[in-house]
Amino acid sequence: MDNDKAHQIEELLSQTKYEEAQQIVQQMEQMESLPPDDNLRCLLYKTQILIGKGEYEKALNLAEIVLIESRELGNLLLETDALIVQADALEKLAKHDESLKLINQCEQNLFTLREKHPTEFNRRKAEILYLKGRNLWQKDDPERAIIPLSESLTLFEELGNKHRIALCLRDIGNTYWQRGEIDHSIEYYEQSYQMSKEIGNKHDMSACLNNMGLIFRNEKNDPVKAIEYFMQSLKLAEELNDKPSIVFYLRNIGHTYLVMENLDQAEKAYQRALTLQEEIGNKERLAFTLLWIGNGYWFVLGDLDRGLDYLQRSSRIYDEIGEVLGLALTFNNIAWIYKMKGELELAIEFCHKSLSKHQEIDEPLERTWPLLNLALIYQAKGDLEKTQEFAKKTLALSEESGNEFAAAYALYLMANIALDKNQLEKAREFSRQLQHLYTHGHQTTKLRRGLFRPLKPMKQLTQLTEALILKASPRLSDKAKAQEIFKEVAEEPVWAIELTSTATLHLCDLLLFELKASGDEAVLQEAKNLIKKFREKAQNAHSYSSVINTIILQSKLNTIEGKLTKAARLLDQATITAEEKGLTRLLETVKVEKMELETQVDNWQRIIQSNAPFHKRLEQAQMEDYLQEALKMARLGGKSSTINE
Repeated sequence: MDNDKAHQIEELLSQTKYEEAQQIVQQMEQMESLPPDDNLRCLLYKTQILIGKGEYEKALNLAEIVLIESRELGNLLLETDALIVQADALEKLAKHDESLKLINQCEQNLFTLREKHPTEFNRRKAEILYLKGRNLWQKDDPERAIIPLSESLTLFEELGNKHRIALCLRDIGNTYWQRGEIDHSIEYYEQSYQMSKEIGNKHDMSACLNNMGLIFRNEKNDPVKAIEYFMQSLKLAEELNDKPSIVFYLRNIGHTYLVMENLDQAEKAYQRALTLQEEIGNKERLAFTLLWIGNGYWFVLGDLDRGLDYLQRSSRIYDEIGEVLGLALTFNNIAWIYKMKGELELAIEFCHKSLSKHQEIDEPLERTWPLLNLALIYQAKGDLEKTQEFAKKTLALSEESGNEFAAAYALYLMANIALDKNQLEKAREFSRQLQHLYTHGHQTTKLRRGLFRPLKPMKQLTQLTEALILKASPRLSDKAKAQEIFKEVAEEPVWAIELTSTATLHLCDLLLFELKASGDEAVLQEAKNLIKKFREKAQNAHSYSSVINTIILQSKLNTIEGKLTKAARLLDQATITAEEKGLTRLLETVKVEKMELETQVDNWQRIIQSNAPFHKRLEQAQMEDYLQEALKMARLGGKSSTINE
């Protein structure tokens, strides 16, 4: 093949100028008496163009033709290149085990290539190492991924292939992010960006900027800086007229504006993304965009009704096109919303719909979520047998799929059940298993190409289990230890609001236990301060069910203190919030509390005037019963940090 033409095509591919590259390939194919080897090389260029355009299945099929014909010709170089293309397409399709098998075949070919084509050897070796590193990263193995990626980077630097150098730098940045080494990650992204800028590859420049935006939003809690990066990514994608990337960056921009509670800008970004996605005409991506936006509204902002509307629209499109995995994920998120709204039968129905769809495609990792959801719902309903049934199923499937967070949560639930049944030794055994999982498990869990590190919530699950066992002890020293652990969890940043809520409510319970025994008003003030701080956290997390439960507790504590007017005003606030957020079950709870307070005003005034001891007031307020109910409701109001963005 004409070396100048080949170099020109490869330069255009490195700059993602696929149409121009395709024109040159077609010109070459039209040449008379093109040798068979050169014809196959043209087909390989076409496969690379198809991969660049995201048409991975077509690339696989075309590469298979090249593979068969190159073997007939006895051309090991073309055969290896065809295998590399297939491995690349399979990696893009998230078929990592299949991709790694082809990479192993490529590595076998390298032994012969070293002797027959020494000048081409390093180039193929670099490509193979790069793909191996990417697959290992996607399989959530950053420790192993970084070795072939670094070796690949060295080889590409020796070859002077700036495009591949930029890609290696970016993917090494990805592995550092996955390992939690955020500053190192940013360093590699910046190097990758500069190299991509040097060769004029705007597509790769925008990808690096987007990754840095995600880090500043998700890891550094700096949404303003994140928006700056996302806007730069968007501008580059617009210059390329890369509509799929524009939609992707608009979704990130909308999500970040939601985090900033700038609803006007979020809505503008989301609506533009939807309009553009409809223009593109890919119904699967349209459904995914609707799913993304719906998750943003209910998960980030706590707007359950608007989130539900988007998810329902998403599910209808997924159903229409027969996209089973998308439908399964959407059904589970719909179930989560119904759970938070307190509409438990609908939540159960959609969990089972999600399970059914996951079983059709045998997705064990994803199937753990509706199983865990069902366990939480039945726990909130007080059905211990059903809770145990689904917790056991979650644990078994989590061990099979490697979903450590779901496994940890299942063990936590099973310890709770054992304590409810007064099976203390059994609870301790679950606690030991949970401690082992947290201490000796992997450092990360990978969910559908997203980065998720569950160590913090897993630690809190481990701490809560230990504290609950200590709290169940009759010894005051054990209760004091439990109180310290609950306090530590309650004061940490919110990783999963239901865990913070559980720690806070149990700590409040222990403080009220102390108040009964001592009658010390300072303990009551400590409880009030605790609940006030948690309300602020719940408000910031947009977990409005937790907010309402907290307001009810504040009302009860003010009632005990004799501040009846303030207690009534708090319940009015809870009513407004429940009505605004569509929390039907909690709205009924608030109404009952208001009616109870109104009918007991005279009685409470007598209690306060007689200076009744605190244990009498706590009994009158039915604090113990309400705390138990609040703990149930906390499980319905939680927003798990595992929700896919």
